Amino acid sequence: MMQDFTVIEWRGGISVSRRHFSYIPPGYVLLRVYYAAWTGVEEAIRQRAILPRYGVVMGFSGVGRVVEASTGVNPAFSGKYVAPTVVEVYSQMGIDADGFLGEYTVVKSDALTVFDNNPNSLDSLALHASIAYDAITRIESSDYSRILVVGAGVSGLLLSLELAERGHSVDTYTLKYRKNICGLRLVNRVTPTDYDVVVLMTPMPLSWYFTSIKAPRTIFVHPAALPAYAFSFNGIVRFELLRGIRGLYWRKLIRKHAECLEEHIVNIDVGLVEPPFLGENTSFIYVLERK
Repeated sequence: MMQDFTVIEWRGGISVSRRHFSYIPPGYVLLRVYYAAWTGVEEAIRQRAILPRYGVVMGFSGVGRVVEASTGVNPAFSGKYVAPTVVEVYSQMGIDADGFLGEYTVVKSDALTVFDNNPNSLDSLALHASIAYDAITRIESSDYSRILVVGAGVSGLLLSLELAERGHSVDTYTLKYRKNICGLRLVNRVTPTDYDVVVLMTPMPLSWYFTSIKAPRTIFVHPAALPAYAFSFNGIVRFELLRGIRGLYWRKLIRKHAECLEEHIVNIDVGLVEPPFLGENTSFIYVLERK
C-alpha cells in the first residue's frame, strides 16, 4: 500500500493536503490517477454553488489505472485503465465520494468502464461525455423537436454540438461565453418559447428559467446540477436525472468533437495545485496529467 499522497479536497474551501488509504471496501478498486479534469463542476464548487461533503477529494471525472482490487471485483479489472461513466444514485465523484484530484482514488467498480486501449487526456472528460450521450439517447428515443440546453460546459457543449449535427433544433443558453463556440451559436437571452425538453447541464442556478419560458414536456438534469434546481420541480410534470451510460459509446463524442475540446483545454503538469479560475480568456477545461 502506498504512503501519503497529495489531494485537492473540500474543507469548507479548497485545500491542498495529504491523504492515505488504509482500506478498500468490497466491490471497490484502488486507482492510480493518470488524468483528472477541472471543469464547470469544480468551478461551481469553488463558487459554492455546490457544497460537497466535508473532507471529500474533488474531481468529478478522470482516468486511472487499477493497482489493487478488493474482494468481489472482477479480476479483469486488474492493471487496466478505467474511467467512471455512470453516476451512482446519491454518490457522485468529487462531491459526496472521493474523486480524481489526487494521486490515488478509490472507486466502486460498478461505475467504471475499462478502456480498450491506452487513454489520452481527452478521456479525462469521460463522465461528462457519458452524461451527454445519455441525454442524446433519451432525446432521440422521443419525438422532441425544440430543445434548450442550459450550460456550455463539457456536457452541454458536447450535447449541443451532436444534436445540431443530427439535425435537431437546439438553443444553447449560457451567460459565460461569447456568442458562438466551435461553430455553435450560443444564446444569452431566452424569450418565451415552447420547448419540448430542457436539459440543465450547469450546476450554477439560473432563476430566469421559471419565469422566462413555458413549461416543457420534460426536463433532463445533469446529476451535479440537481441540488441547484430540485426545489423548483414541483410544477413540472416530468423530469429525469441523467446518469451516464455503460460502455465506450461516449468516446465517439469526444473523438468527433476533439478539435473543439482541444481548443479549450489547458494541460497542467503533475503537481496538484488549485487551478486558476476558468474563464473565456483562459479555458473551460484543465487536465491534470501524471506520467
